[in-house]
Amino acid sequence: MTAKREPPTDKDQAFYVALGQRIRALRDEKKLSLAALAARAGITPRRLAYLEGGLVVSLIPMGTLTAIAAALGVKTFDLFNVEHATDEVAGLLEDLRGEPAETIHAARVALDSFRG
Repeated sequence: MTAKREPPTDKDQAFYVALGQRIRALRDEKKLSLAALAARAGITPRRLAYLEGGLVVSLIPMGTLTAIAAALGVKTFDLFNVEHATDEVAGLLEDLRGEPAETIHAARVALDSFRG
């Protein structure tokens, strides 16, 4: 049996909104429609629209973020807006720059274990 996930905090929600804005900005920069990016990333347009709007009600699988980044022609790291992160988070993100998806996933699992 798995533990019930707590609802997102205000900081979590701010992160999801910033992530969604970054994905949307990159999509606009690449001149891709929402449907085109969703198809390239292998997710539904509705899921992508929710992500872009910061409407995240469950954990975002690392594979989904990696697929979106690949479809946009950027690294997964580039989806995260480091300018708005705290110094600690920015440092962690910088440490993970260029690492393979498996390493980033392992880091996320480790962080999740600290949250309980």
